[in-house]
Amino acid sequence: MKEYENNYQAKAAQEPDNPYWQYMAGEAFLQAGDYLPAMPFFEKALELAPYHPESKRGCAICLVMSGRHEQGLALCAELLASVPIDFTALLLSAEALIGLERHQEAAKAYSQAAAIDYEAVPLMLRKLALLTEQEPEKARRFATEMDKVFPGLRPGLEQYDPIRATTLD
Repeated sequence: MKEYENNYQAKAAQEPDNPYWQYMAGEAFLQAGDYLPAMPFFEKALELAPYHPESKRGCAICLVMSGRHEQGLALCAELLASVPIDFTALLLSAEALIGLERHQEAAKAYSQAAAIDYEAVPLMLRKLALLTEQEPEKARRFATEMDKVFPGLRPGLEQYDPIRATTLD
């Protein structure tokens, strides 16, 4: 991935007023999981093309994944204001809301994402599994809210992992 990062970074330096190259440089870093180096490229792309949703989404990913939940959530809200069925923005919103301990809103964001694509449910369950391992108390609070939004999910949770199912109790 370093080759792509270097190529796009070079193009972004050669054409600093071209939002496409700024976006692509940010995307190369993002694909490598390098959120902090990606951020300035997405910010520059947004400065040059403020309504470019992919740059806004990339910026939101970087913010949420680097723990800047409020700022990431604000960008997700902007994305969802223009495209209410933005699956990625809904998932990022849920991630940010969990980070902010706003579990009821996070469960609702997952519910909205699941209405668009059922893939949100396994993603939500993976998030719950990670929380169970890392922050059991936060996992319990989130699971309680998740159970309100997805009441039929409790029995199905056991098929993923019986240990995760106990989090709902």
